[in-house]
Amino acid sequence: MGFVRKSLGWLFAWCASQVIGRPCADTQCGFKMFRRRTVQPIVKRCRENGYTFDVELLAAVHRRGLEFSEISIPWTAVAGSKVSLFRDGVSMLWRLSSIRLRQMTGVFEQLVAVQEPLPSSRKADQGVVCSTFGAERTSHD
Repeated sequence: MGFVRKSLGWLFAWCASQVIGRPCADTQCGFKMFRRRTVQPIVKRCRENGYTFDVELLAAVHRRGLEFSEISIPWTAVAGSKVSLFRDGVSMLWRLSSIRLRQMTGVFEQLVAVQEPLPSSRKADQGVVCSTFGAERTSHD
């Protein structure tokens, strides 16, 4: 991975962390696991799709006071990325701004949080676990 791509990736991660409200090393790579009952009302309020859906979902989860964790998984970058550094980069930063504006209107605070205990083998006890990120959503339901 070249210097420019790494630097822009770091910038996106930093900006995404600001929107989410806590540090996140990588919002795009890996998996997200949630209890359906806990996350379904949150997902229905999300409006992003593509690359920024993950950020909006994690921001909404965090704003609701639910806990999540990042768990590293080994991966190898594959040549031939379909992400255009400039076209997609500008779009992603614009979408992050859009998420932040929706947060400021309180759209996620209007939700009723559903708290479910996790199995005792997990550190988090507030109903949400994210293992390293990246799953894409295809619809709002």
